[in-house]
Amino acid sequence: MTLKTRMILLTSIFIALIIGLTSILQWGQTTRLKEQTESVRKELDSNSEKSVKSTLTEQASEISNHLIILEQQIDKNMLNAAYTLQQIDSKQKLSNKDLEKIAKQTGMTDLLLTDSKGVFTYSTDSASLGFNLVELDPASKGLLNGTKEIQKGPLKLKQETGEIFKFLSVPRLDGKGIAESALNAEVFEDSLAHFIQKGNGIEALYLIDSTNLVLTENLQDGQDSLWKQGEKVENAKVEKAMQTKKLSLQMAEDNAEIYYPVIFDGEVRYVLMAKINTKPYFENAALANNALDNTQKDLVSSNVTIFTISILLAVVGIVLFIIFIRSRFKPLEAINQEAQKITNGDLRVKDIEVSSHKKDEISAIAISFNTMAANLKDVINRVSLDSQQVVASAEELTASADSLNSASEHISNTMQEVAAGTDSQVKEVEETNRTVQGMQQYVKQIFVNSNIVSEKANETSGKAKMGNEAMKTVVNQMNTINHTFLETSKLIGELGKHSNEIGAISKVINDIADQTNLLALNAAIEAARAGEQGKGFAVVADEVRKLAEQSSQSANQITNLIQKIQSETGNAVNSMKTATVDVENGIKLVHQTGSTFEDIKGSIDEVSGQITEVSISVEQLTQGMEQMAAVMNLVKKVAEQTDFGTQNVSAATEEQLASMQEIFASAASLTKMAEDLMMLIGRFKV
Repeated sequence: MTLKTRMILLTSIFIALIIGLTSILQWGQTTRLKEQTESVRKELDSNSEKSVKSTLTEQASEISNHLIILEQQIDKNMLNAAYTLQQIDSKQKLSNKDLEKIAKQTGMTDLLLTDSKGVFTYSTDSASLGFNLVELDPASKGLLNGTKEIQKGPLKLKQETGEIFKFLSVPRLDGKGIAESALNAEVFEDSLAHFIQKGNGIEALYLIDSTNLVLTENLQDGQDSLWKQGEKVENAKVEKAMQTKKLSLQMAEDNAEIYYPVIFDGEVRYVLMAKINTKPYFENAALANNALDNTQKDLVSSNVTIFTISILLAVVGIVLFIIFIRSRFKPLEAINQEAQKITNGDLRVKDIEVSSHKKDEISAIAISFNTMAANLKDVINRVSLDSQQVVASAEELTASADSLNSASEHISNTMQEVAAGTDSQVKEVEETNRTVQGMQQYVKQIFVNSNIVSEKANETSGKAKMGNEAMKTVVNQMNTINHTFLETSKLIGELGKHSNEIGAISKVINDIADQTNLLALNAAIEAARAGEQGKGFAVVADEVRKLAEQSSQSANQITNLIQKIQSETGNAVNSMKTATVDVENGIKLVHQTGSTFEDIKGSIDEVSGQITEVSISVEQLTQGMEQMAAVMNLVKKVAEQTDFGTQNVSAATEEQLASMQEIFASAASLTKMAEDLMMLIGRFKV
């Protein structure tokens, strides 16, 4: 094996080793990158699943809390209605029509009264008459024996109509039975329907009571029914939620089922079952996985490109080295001298003179050396030009990588600011949602109160009208009394003969005075019920009562005069004149009282009309607040999903930033290598 062959072989082996080691290092780096990518992907999937579970749990908790608050508000309204029935029942005997009127005023569907044994005797629902409440609900027995003051019942389903009802009972004040209020609770179905909104993934909602009876069924359009309303279900997950008081969440592919216990006073009253499509919740994780896949593919492609360029450069180097070896065999001495120049970097060597007639190996070496020197000059020039191009390309790559790195940093910072902004937005939306819900409750209470005030105003107007009619009767009676006094004055001379008739008239006057006194007392009671608006009417009623008492006293005086009429006729005449004046004054006062009653009735009618207008406005406001509450719930869900997606994109952007920093470092290393090559080329003088 010749020296040239050995040199070529050793050089080829060396270059092959370098390429092999470089390839191994690149393969190892790529493998580690794949492992890190897979680890990040698994962690991302795990975090996404945890986040989705947390979101679904919060959503179920929100629905449960909404149901609890709604039922508590209904219980409060029903308790007010039951107490109202309890108070009215203690003051007067009620009929079924009276119960219907009270039910309308209090907003209840039905009102019922039982006897002391618990049997329904009066009811707005005729079908319930004759049934025993204690047999239907044994817990209500405590209301009869005084051990319980209130009996609140859960939601119940009427099998014959499929309607949802709630019942609340209190004892009658006289101990003669139970007063019960009943309300159609279809608002629960309407409320749950608001949660099935496009985009949140909820496909079905079921509410199941403690007896495994399906109370409500709400489905998204196009969804198949899992259970029917009124159906008894046998489901281990429902039983588990009832017994453990803990939620059960199962996810399979793109679907999830949640069994959430609705707890009242430490006991599970219902189980909320929600069927949810989880595909929208995993969209952000899918985007992040695609970004990781694209980054990994780009890095693998870059490694393949670098490996290919290394192979090509190695092949070119080996070829140039072979040419270099072949061109350096010249006559030994000349070759040595010129080789020293070349060793010092001076390629300005002279051609080795060779005799044309000599064909020996030295001549061949000399000729080869001349050729080598010329070729070496050309190679160095080309390498210098190529090195300059490599340096320029490396600098451009470094600048591009630097610009891309800066852009990635800016994107990462922007995404972090956006994530912080979405977090703040979620909090503000939640606060606004709570405020709207509070306002909604206040408006509903105003609506109920305004209806009650309107009913009371109408009732007071009726009483005022009755009082006015009574005052007209009093006027007529007072006119009769006045006429009687006049006739009595004319016939005073015959008073002895008609004393018995005058006694009878005195009795009539006493009766009228007692009746007037009773009417005044009733008017004062009605004025007290009317509150502030009835104060003026109460003063007038008191004046009427005083006039009645004065009339009674006058009648007594007449009786005494009858007893003394034989001996004191003259005094009787004077007394009759005085009584006549008093009666005329009484008539004037009664006329004034009648006018006052007319004014009171007009004012109450005007107030009643204004209250009716307020009730209509409040009802419209209530509807608007309900729509606002539904919109705020939707805004809250969208804000939370945006926040979650922004955080995932921010994490992916940070990963991309790290990759760009690695590329930037590689570009800087390539620039350094090209500059080193230029320094080496600069040693040669051509």
